[in-house]
Amino acid sequence: MSGTTRWVDNTDDSFEIIVAKITSTTKTFLGINATTKIEYTDLAINKLFNKYNEIEINDKTIVYNLVNVTFSKILPDDGKTSKEDRSTRKKCYILIYSIKNEEDESKVYYIINKNSDAMWFLRQLMDYTGQNMIVEEKIQITSQFILWMISKVYRKENVFDDDLTIDTVIGFKGSTQGITNTINVSGDSVVNILSTLSFILESKLLQQIAIRLKYGEHENIELKLDTKCTVDIDTKEYVGIFEDNSEYEMLAKLLLIIYMEILPVIKEWCYDTDGFNPVYYKVFCESVAEDLKAKIDTRISNGFDA
Repeated sequence: MSGTTRWVDNTDDSFEIIVAKITSTTKTFLGINATTKIEYTDLAINKLFNKYNEIEINDKTIVYNLVNVTFSKILPDDGKTSKEDRSTRKKCYILIYSIKNEEDESKVYYIINKNSDAMWFLRQLMDYTGQNMIVEEKIQITSQFILWMISKVYRKENVFDDDLTIDTVIGFKGSTQGITNTINVSGDSVVNILSTLSFILESKLLQQIAIRLKYGEHENIELKLDTKCTVDIDTKEYVGIFEDNSEYEMLAKLLLIIYMEILPVIKEWCYDTDGFNPVYYKVFCESVAEDLKAKIDTRISNGFDA
């Protein structure tokens, strides 16, 4: 699954109207992206829930629906390749949701598994032409934030308010491709030190991190976070109260829980522990270096044949 991004609709249209606009469109040609020159056509839209579903998150009622969009993606003509060879069939999903209150419904949000062309795709789908009708609602992910999460697992300070536990850092992506390291609370201390050192050496270039966490009644959630502000989830690895739901119902609920509850809690935790302070990075690096030195000194004093 590709990473998701979140967007807010700044029109005055209600949730029901926006869902109806998307699902009742008769257009088959979406358009040609002026930046990439890629053509999107043969559009087909499928609403996955017959009725609007609801979920309670943080004492708020969220109403939502999920749609699948399939389309043909045609690369620009290079004068050598036939249109058939330049065309591939693609699909994406759009989770549409709104927060209900006592008086009316608030703004409508989209979570879509697209990134660089997401705003163009949504604007074309909705036939929007004005400025700021759709704006990205980012979850800010920085290299410093990634390093802070690594430090919490490494130091075994990985539990917040008894509800959230970051069990494992599964891996990361930096300037050195193909490297995957694992840091976990129960892992061997030497392995954790060496894995953490590789993260630190890449720290200014960290772009992506994969983590395994527990949250309340959700025993295992695997997340991939990117400095491009994308969020990816692996539903196949999920263990928790949504397991008996259908594939799409599980996907929708997990996305809502992650965007509206889990990630805000993690960010709050980071701020509470001064995790965005540059001094935090220096102190953490020094502690890892001291741990490694202590291990080496112990090994030397005990003898390498011991």
